[in-house]
Amino acid sequence: MKFSADRGTLMQTLAKTQGIADKKGTVNNVLAHILLESMDDGTIRVKCTDYDVVLITSFPAKIEQPGKIAINARSFYDSIRLWQDATVDVEVLPGGNIQCQCGRTRATLNSFDPDDFPLIEKDEGGDGITMSARLLSQLAARMTPFMSDDPSRMNLNGMLVKLRKVEATVVATDGHRLAVVEREIPGATLPFEEKQAIVHRKGVLEMRRLLEDSQDGDVTLGFSMGEVVIRTEIAALYVRQIDEEYPNYSGVIPGKFIGDLRCNRHELSNAVKIASPITDSHSQGIRMAISKDRVVISGSRADLGNVETEVFSEYDGPELTIGYNFRFLLDSLGNVDSDQIRLGITGSESPSLLRPENEAEFSQFVIMPMELN
Repeated sequence: MKFSADRGTLMQTLAKTQGIADKKGTVNNVLAHILLESMDDGTIRVKCTDYDVVLITSFPAKIEQPGKIAINARSFYDSIRLWQDATVDVEVLPGGNIQCQCGRTRATLNSFDPDDFPLIEKDEGGDGITMSARLLSQLAARMTPFMSDDPSRMNLNGMLVKLRKVEATVVATDGHRLAVVEREIPGATLPFEEKQAIVHRKGVLEMRRLLEDSQDGDVTLGFSMGEVVIRTEIAALYVRQIDEEYPNYSGVIPGKFIGDLRCNRHELSNAVKIASPITDSHSQGIRMAISKDRVVISGSRADLGNVETEVFSEYDGPELTIGYNFRFLLDSLGNVDSDQIRLGITGSESPSLLRPENEAEFSQFVIMPMELN
């Protein structure tokens, strides 16, 4: 096999494989490798898998000798990452090693028998819906902080995706907080009544990586044989669904409040950041003393001291002091578009609901208060 390719395009393609290929395994581990195969249309098809996630993509190349190679994903990427010239020449040497050359720089890398690479045969069909790549990327990004990383709770180790009519709903929770975001998909026509699936954590992260360079285009989100499938113009990502039932999240979203706090999102976020350095490193708790026209945000730690700041607000309930994990609060505030937010209070020991003032932006963030000494 022998081909030449633009270094920037090749690097962009290889970057998509770095989160999937096994970094911890030995060089003899087939899952640490990617498969490159020449195609009749003048492209090189790239396949990468860890069995839970499969990526199939391609890049244009000048193919002098067709064939296929398996090469360590990380060493290939790291070897050419800092090279300067525009074109990379790749050639399989007689002994089976792979020579990569870019201008005056040359590297010889070990290869892996391409026939030992896992057989990847994927269905090109399946039910799906076309939507903005930017929208899907934003939804995945907003759910990322809220997903659990507890291996004993697999159904929380990811993002729930629900498609219904012309709406997409994504949900994530780690048991301490909950995020629900719903968006309308303009011009969408679903080939089914309703479908939902749990996309595991790594799949969500790889989805974001795949869509980084496709923000201005469209993407197809679909379901096929126990997998969630994301297709762009040049790539397809297959993510194994978590075959468990997602918790009844709607049951924990409060609907009645003893008070509703209204304030500027940026001012509240900045106040929480001011208080956060002087907090317990384990609990990361800040206090919010809420009154009719202001909220006082404070942090304290015995060995450091204390800090407090005020934010003007509107509040229609009884005065109270409530504690929150500042990281949980900042994650929620950072995923709201509206400048004005509402924080529904149900009590100092029961869930609070943060949402945008603009009701057209359907986003809900449930945060559990915490007890502070």
